Amino acid sequence: MEALLFPATSQQLHSLHKFWSQPISPSPPVFPATQFLIPQKPTHFSSATSRLFCVRSVHRTDPPFSGRLRGTRHLPEFEREFVVMATRTAASPMPGSLETLEETVQIAATLENGSLPSGGRNLEAVFFDLDDTLVLTHAADTVAYKAVRALVQQRIPLMNGDEMLKVFIAKFDVQPWDLTHQVEVTEWRAQIWGEALKSQGVEDMQLARDMQRCFDEERMLSFQWVPGVEAMVRSLHAQGIKVGIITNGHFSVQRTKLNTCKADQLFDMILVGGEEPNQKPHKDIFLKACKLTGSKPENSIMVGDNLKTDIQGAQNAGFLATVWVNVHNLEGPPAGGPVPHHIIPNIGELPGVLEEFG
Repeated sequence: MEALLFPATSQQLHSLHKFWSQPISPSPPVFPATQFLIPQKPTHFSSATSRLFCVRSVHRTDPPFSGRLRGTRHLPEFEREFVVMATRTAASPMPGSLETLEETVQIAATLENGSLPSGGRNLEAVFFDLDDTLVLTHAADTVAYKAVRALVQQRIPLMNGDEMLKVFIAKFDVQPWDLTHQVEVTEWRAQIWGEALKSQGVEDMQLARDMQRCFDEERMLSFQWVPGVEAMVRSLHAQGIKVGIITNGHFSVQRTKLNTCKADQLFDMILVGGEEPNQKPHKDIFLKACKLTGSKPENSIMVGDNLKTDIQGAQNAGFLATVWVNVHNLEGPPAGGPVPHHIIPNIGELPGVLEEFG
C-alpha cells in the first residue's frame, strides 16, 4: 500500500472525510467489501495542515490483514494517526477471483498536479548524532580495549585481562567523567583503570595512566566516518540542505573525536552537549541547531542511534521526522518508548529514506 499526497483545500478535505466514512466495495465478485477506517471528526482531520490523501490499495486473496499506509511514516505523530488504515478482505474469495486487484480510490475533487512526498514541506536541514551513527564508536572502542589488554598482559602476564576490563567498563558506565569538572577527564578515566587493576590485586597508577593513553590513541586511529558519509553530506549540501551534528558527551572528549574526523570541514554546524546548558534529549539543543542553520524544526530531520536522546529529543522539538539507526541490531523500539518515523540498519541506508522527502 502507498499514499500519495497532494495540496488540498479545507472543503476538499471535508469531502474526503465524507467519502472515506463510507464502505468501499470493489467490483464484485472479487471481494464482498473493503472498508477504510479514519477518524470520525472532520474538523480534526481538516486541521492536519491541509492535505488530501489519495490512496492506492492492493488487495490480495490472502486471509484478512491490516496494515499502515507506507510512505506516511515521516509525518508527525498527530498527522500519521489520520492515515492509519485497516483493510479487510474476504478469507475465502469467490471462485475465479483475480490473484491481485489494484484499485485506486478516486476522490471527486480536483487534485493539483504533482505529488508531495514530504507532506508539503521543504526539507531544510538534516542533523546527525556522532557516536555509532556517523562513526562506529563501539567498534573503535573494541579495538582500543584489545590494545589495552595486550599492554597489561605484557606488563603483568598473570593478569586476568578479561575480568579487569569488565570492572573498568562497569565503573565507566556509571560515571565516565567528573561531573564537577574538578578532575580532568583523562585523569578521571585513568583512576577508573586504577580501580580495575586493584580488583585484580595490582596497585599501579602509572600503569593505569599508560592504559588510558593507550586507549585514547588506539581509539582515535580507528575513529573514521562510516563509508559513504562524506559523499552523502556533500550531496545534501549540493541540494541546498543544511547538515549538522548534535552530540552528547564531555566537551573535551567529543571535540577530540570531531577534530580527528575534521568534522568542521564537512558539516555546517556542530553542537556538543557538554558545552550547552542542556544536552539531548532536551529540546533546547535541537532548537539551537535549527537557529544556527536557519532552518525550522518542522522542516528538519534528526538521525541517530539512541532512541531516548536522539529520537525522543527531536520529537520533543517538533521535528519533521526522526530516523533511528539501529546499528546494534535490536529487535525494535521497546514498548512504551519513542517510536521513530523510519528505521535503518546503518547510515548508508539514509539516502533512500530521504528520497521520500523529495
